[in-house]
Formats: sequence, C-alpha cells, structure tokens
Amino acid sequence: MKKAIIWLLVIIIVTGGGWLIYTRYKERESKKAKNDNGEKVISVSVQQIAKTDLMETMSFFGTIKAINQVDVYTKISGRVEELKVKSGDEVKSGDILAVLEHSAIKAQTEQAAASLEAVGAQLKQLQINLANLKKELDRMSELSKEGAVSESRKDQIETQYNALLAQKEAVEAQVKQLEAVLQQAKINLAEANIRASISGIVAQKYVDMGDMVTPQRPVFTIIQVDTVKITASIPETILSRVKTGLTQAIITADAYPDKTFVGMVTYVAPAVDQRSRTLEIEIELNNSDKILKSGMFCRIELILDSKKDVIAIPKDLIVYDILGNTKEYAIYTIQDGLAKKVKVNPGIYSRGLVEIKEGLAAGDTIITSVGPHIFDGCKVGVVKTE
Repeated sequence: MKKAIIWLLVIIIVTGGGWLIYTRYKERESKKAKNDNGEKVISVSVQQIAKTDLMETMSFFGTIKAINQVDVYTKISGRVEELKVKSGDEVKSGDILAVLEHSAIKAQTEQAAASLEAVGAQLKQLQINLANLKKELDRMSELSKEGAVSESRKDQIETQYNALLAQKEAVEAQVKQLEAVLQQAKINLAEANIRASISGIVAQKYVDMGDMVTPQRPVFTIIQVDTVKITASIPETILSRVKTGLTQAIITADAYPDKTFVGMVTYVAPAVDQRSRTLEIEIELNNSDKILKSGMFCRIELILDSKKDVIAIPKDLIVYDILGNTKEYAIYTIQDGLAKKVKVNPGIYSRGLVEIKEGLAAGDTIITSVGPHIFDGCKVGVVKTE
C-alpha cells in the first residue's frame, strides 16, 4: 500500500512539473511571436520565385513489341534435312533458314529436263522435215499447174505435209507441257530451301532436324526490332491533346532503370472503346542498339504539353475559393511584413509543380508554410528561406 502511494506521488510530481515547463515554454513563444506593439507575428517559411521548364505528362503502362513480326512457312511438305539458324540469330531477307530433303525433287527435275530435251530434239527434226516437205509441195503445185505431174501426186504430197504439220503441233504441245513440269520441279527444288521473308532476328524456331513440316504450320518467327512499338490505352478526355507525329512520350523500362527513351505517337485509334471510354495508341521509338526486347514491360510518360522558362510553384501552395460554379486560385506573398493573398491563373501541372501564367513574377517571395493560421493581412515573420 505504501509503495502504491509513493508511486502515485511520483506521477503527480512528474506530471505537474511537465505542465509547468510546457506552460512557461508557450509563454516565451507567445512573447517572441509579438512585435514591439504587442501584436501577434506568425512565423513563416518563404521561397523566392524562379523560372523553370515544365512538362505536363500522363502516366501509362505498356508492353514493348517488335515493329514487324512475320511467321515463316514452308510451301511444300518435307522432312528437315538441315537447319541454318537458331533463335536469336540475325538474318537478311532471302537468307536460307532451313533445307528440306529434296533428292526426289531433284530427280524429278532432272527427269523433266531430260524428257524436255528429247522431245525438243524430236520437234527440231520435225521442223526440218516439215520445211523440206513444204518445198516439195510448192514444187508439185507449180508442176501441177503446168500439167507435168498429176493432181493426185500433188494431193499425196499435201496429205503428207498436213499429217507432218499435225504431228509437229502435237509435239509442240508436249514441249509446253514438259516445260511446265520442269518449271514446277525447279520451283519445288528451290522451295526445299526455306528462306527469310524479311530481315530481322529469329525470335522462334519451331522445328528440329528430322522434323516433318507442312505448309499449315510456321517453321520460324522473325521480328524486326531496329524500331519498336508500344501500345497503350488513353482516356478520351485527353484525345484532343494527342496528335499523331507530334506528341512525344518518355519511356522507361525496369531492365534499364538509369535509361530513358523518347518515342513518338504514330497511331491513334479511330474509335473509342464503349466500355472503358479509352482509345488505343501506338508509340514508336528507335532501338538501333537493340537493347529493348519484345515483350518487355515499360512505363510511359505521355507528354501532353511542355513549356520553357515559365513561373512554377509547388501545387500544394495554391489555395482557392469557390464562387458559384467557378474557382478562384490564389497564393500568399509577403509585402511589408504582411501576408498578401494574390490571385493567380494556373497553367499546366508537372510532377508536383504548377505553372503560374498570371499573378506572380520571377523574384517574388511566396509563403510556403500555408495553412489555416495564414490569412490575408496577417503579420508574418520569416524564419526559414527555402
């Protein structure tokens, strides 16, 4: 019981001593906060206005994509005999990526060529024989007119000529047919080599040695990443401020935290998504060093406006009054030791700062420790300059 009484006395003494110290501290502070006439002076922090450059931006997220992506297909079915590239290799348009088994196609090509050569020789001989027979027919026609040979003899030669002419036309048709067969065989032989349709990087290889391939499935995917694109969705409220070929964007990627990349809006969707009230845009940026990879996550700062050498202050320093349906914006400055509420006209916002288009000038001093204790005409004393 005695211990409890002792502890109670200790608590009362400590509490009373603390209250006495606090009261005397407030009295001293109150005296300091009064001027020579006994008026209260509010201590404030201030900042001198300077000009700066501002960019108004809006943040989005996106995924980096190749500017162009092409799936490469084979035009003929066959088994992979040779692979010339692997994923990640750079290729040029026309480079051979893989070779299919083509011994049978090669044999067909050689056979078609040999057949065409044989029929061609036959046609050549027929043309010679036909020319000779034509001369004989012309001679017989002249002799027949003079009565030197019978009409039946002339008709016999003419029949032989017509038969030979028909044979020549049939062989010519056969030559054309064999030429088409040879041409197709050559095409098939050439298409046994699967070639790159564009220059770029092999992003995917879908086959291995010995695999059977068909025209129905891709064999490789090639991407072009010298330039990359990023897609994002923007709200319709900023549509009027986003212009194709004019609006720029600052891009950052987690893979390169110390780097920034600048891109340009190259596409704005022609219609608004009815559910989200957004539009899709595309941003393209140079990637000649190929450090940005397709599929990377990135952050987008879309530049809606930018201004150089303007008055700007922290946006939290602006106060406003609501008058009907409008807002009046103001800032507190110091004039002759008094706080003065000055109307301002704000402009663009950028990373915690706001442009002041009217109301302030470079070199003006503004109060930064604003709050309910600051009002127009109150006496202030500067304790800190930022």
